[in-house]
Amino acid sequence: MQYNKNNYSQSKFNTLPDLNAGLSHGYNKRNGQYVQDGKIYENSAWSGRTYLSSSLNLFNGFQTLNDIKQKKYLFLQSQSDLKKQQNDISITLANGYLSVLFAKELKEVAEKKLEVTSLQTERTKKLLDVGNVAQGEYLQ
Repeated sequence: MQYNKNNYSQSKFNTLPDLNAGLSHGYNKRNGQYVQDGKIYENSAWSGRTYLSSSLNLFNGFQTLNDIKQKKYLFLQSQSDLKKQQNDISITLANGYLSVLFAKELKEVAEKKLEVTSLQTERTKKLLDVGNVAQGEYLQ
């Protein structure tokens, strides 16, 4: 998301003019000497250069404006993707919690069923011992 935010900001800055400046200097000493007015001089020269330049794009077929719009929508999309991921995580956690609760309920139901089945087995065993129930019904 931060990447798309930076791209969006940079696309807006691209509409501003640029400015370049520079400075250079040099010293050139040539071989040899010469005499003038009775004095000895060396062949040497100092040189220097300074510059300042600027440029501004006046019109490029709406390419810059469309680039800004594209970067804006990519940034908004990344924000939506982040919100979707947060929602997906929340839903996954809620589903996990509900699954744990459901498993607890199933365990309690199974324990109650085991208790009832044990009681029925005991009752049927007693009825078998007395002779009121056939052995096949007890085994069933």
